[in-house]
Amino acid sequence: GKNIKFDRDEIYYIFMGLKKGSDDEKKFYKKYRNYAKPIGLGLPGGIGPDTIISVAKSTYGIIIESVEQAKRFRDIWKEVFPEGAEWLKYIPDKCKDTVNQPAIGLDGETREFMAYFTPLGMHRARAEYCAACNGMGLQAPTGEGSKLAIWNVTRASYDPSLNSCLYGTHPLAWVHDEFLGEIPDDEFKHERGMEVSRLMIEGMRVICPDVNVTAEPALMRR
Repeated sequence: GKNIKFDRDEIYYIFMGLKKGSDDEKKFYKKYRNYAKPIGLGLPGGIGPDTIISVAKSTYGIIIESVEQAKRFRDIWKEVFPEGAEWLKYIPDKCKDTVNQPAIGLDGETREFMAYFTPLGMHRARAEYCAACNGMGLQAPTGEGSKLAIWNVTRASYDPSLNSCLYGTHPLAWVHDEFLGEIPDDEFKHERGMEVSRLMIEGMRVICPDVNVTAEPALMRR
């Protein structure tokens, strides 16, 4: 057949369009969208090809056929995100735990521990390489952004000095990355839902001011 070249943006929009296509197109989209999870979440955490294969299967039910395929996925990731390769070098170069050396890892091998500060100033020491990559780059920022979102919404619900439309409502639970709360079923419910969204976004933007942050509200009676 005829070879057709697309730029990355075209490929992205074509791929995203498959979500609303035929059943086969939706299956194709879902399959390869799932491949992005162990790659996009695992590689910034410093895992290697063998671990990618294991995590893909055990956590996401995805089969990566070989180490060579896993390496190819890693190469594509580095090509799309050149800062990713720099990040994986930054951790061992700049984040060495100078206090707790030498270190014995979980596997009994001698290695260097890493140490880092979170965005809000907490310090973690004695972290192995992958734990430092994942914690400093993903878990700590998202965790602290989430905590600020929880604080914003909870304070608005209980502090009358803020004059918030959320005052008197009930925050109930934080489920992974979603706030579950209880509000009156009245003419102000849309306003309250949008205010929860605004406060959550405001909290995460403290941590990630240059990232497009979204939080889509949803109202439900059960």
